Amino acid sequence: MGEAYNALLNHFHLSPILTYNYPSKNKTAAATEGATYLEKLRNTIKQGLIDAAKDKNKDTLSPRRPTVLLAHSSNQWDIEEALQRQQIGGTIYPAISQIDTLIFYDGYSVTVGEKTYTYPGVDPGKAYLIDPQKYFVELVKHDLRVDASGPDLSRLVVSQIVGRARRGVYAAPGNAVQELTLP
Repeated sequence: MGEAYNALLNHFHLSPILTYNYPSKNKTAAATEGATYLEKLRNTIKQGLIDAAKDKNKDTLSPRRPTVLLAHSSNQWDIEEALQRQQIGGTIYPAISQIDTLIFYDGYSVTVGEKTYTYPGVDPGKAYLIDPQKYFVELVKHDLRVDASGPDLSRLVVSQIVGRARRGVYAAPGNAVQELTLP
């Protein structure tokens, strides 16, 4: 039950980011400049950070400052290397230090009885730069509560266990997320 609850929490928090239809101001295309894949990936991430900083919120006039990068786990090693200090053509470039949290999410699927629950993950060709400070709020009335009762022989139930939680998420991805298409 705990594993399923964690999968549900991941879905609550990440599905607004993964399913949102981003306008062009929130999209960054894959960079084509660079001799290697890692250079192109680094340039794509840098351009995404630049595009996010140029986009100012209409109400607050503050730019987006992404500190979280969400991607598929198959891109983990390349992204980690692209964010590090690099020497390209004899020039040493510093690490991209603005991103302090990496989240790699592939989704989740489980079958319970005859029903299958599937939560989609990040597409391997995409990544998301997220500014989590202002536009993501979680409302929690109560966390997971598990109630257990004795057997009910009339329904052939040995022990009944019920889990419940009351929580919700307010998310405004258009104000906080930059979608990257990876090279």
